[in-house]
Amino acid sequence: MHADVMLASHGFYFDYGDDRLLVTHPDAKSLSIVNLKTMRVEATISVPAEPQEILIRPDDRVAYISCDESQQVVALDLTLKVTKTFKAGAGAGGLAWAAQP
Repeated sequence: MHADVMLASHGFYFDYGDDRLLVTHPDAKSLSIVNLKTMRVEATISVPAEPQEILIRPDDRVAYISCDESQQVVALDLTLKVTKTFKAGAGAGGLAWAAQP
């Protein structure tokens, strides 16, 4: 394994279509995108305090990152821009999709 990807992380998500790994770094208030073909970090993006879980929208265009300490959820366009931050309240550490009736 290349040294660039030996990262301490709490949450991660494999983007199978693009061969990328999204990794949260709670202490650094950031998220890294790792290219699994080259084993290099493509980008590291600042997010609010204590990012935890990552959930990718079904159309693979947006990632949602829960940030527990800041009580927020971040919407990250997978072109690597933070597009929106939501107030989520205490315990914003988990994410899930709900089925529509």
